[in-house]
Amino acid sequence: MMDAMEFRDKVVVVLAAGCTEGRDLARMAARAGARVVVVDHDERQVNAIAALAPDRIEALRLDLFKPAQCRAFYEVWADEPLDLLIQCHPLRAPHRLGAAVQAMSAMAKGLAGGLARGRGRVVMLHSAVEAGQEAGDKALTQALEVLPGVMQAEPWAKALWVTGLRLPGNGAAPMGLRQALCAVMARDGAFAPGHVLPLAPDAVDAGRGGVKPARDE
Repeated sequence: MMDAMEFRDKVVVVLAAGCTEGRDLARMAARAGARVVVVDHDERQVNAIAALAPDRIEALRLDLFKPAQCRAFYEVWADEPLDLLIQCHPLRAPHRLGAAVQAMSAMAKGLAGGLARGRGRVVMLHSAVEAGQEAGDKALTQALEVLPGVMQAEPWAKALWVTGLRLPGNGAAPMGLRQALCAVMARDGAFAPGHVLPLAPDAVDAGRGGVKPARDE
C-alpha cells in the first residue's frame, strides 16, 4: 500500500484520469488516506473511478483541452490547499501531445496558489519515445522531457516541486510507479525537482498497461 504517512488527509487531483495509470493511482492514493478528485472529459470513466472508493474519490467531468473550462476549474481552487497534482494528459490523449504540453503547463500555473498552500507537488506522466514514432510525435515527446525543468524555472513555480515520470513505451507496464510517487511526496525526497524520472518496464507484466494494484498496495 502507498505510504499512508505521506498521503493521509492530503488532497490529490488526477487530471486526464481516464487512463489506466490515472485510475490506479487515484485508487491507491485514496486507499492510503488521501482525498482525491479525478477529472476527465468522459463522465462515465470518472464516475467508475469514484465508485472504487466513494468516500474518498470525487468525480468531475471537464474537457482539459478547453481553456475556458480549465480556467473555471482552477479559479475554484485558487485558495484551496492542494498537495499533489497528477497530470496524465499524454497518456490519455497520445494523439494530442502538443495540446497536452500546453494544457499541463497552464493548469499547473493556474493551480500554483493552491499547490503552494499544500505540499506543492506536480507530477506529469508520459511515455518514452517508441520505435517507428513519426518525427513530429518524437519532437513533442522530447518537449515533454524538458517540460518539468522549464516549468520549475518559472517564477510561479518557485514554491512547487515539478517532476516528470517517463513510462516505458509499447504499452509495457511501468515498474516502480507507486514508489516514485511516494518519493516525490516525501518531505525529504531524494529526487531533485525539475527532472524526469525514467521507469523501467515491469518484467512480470510486460506488455500490459497500468499498475498492478495487488503488488503495489
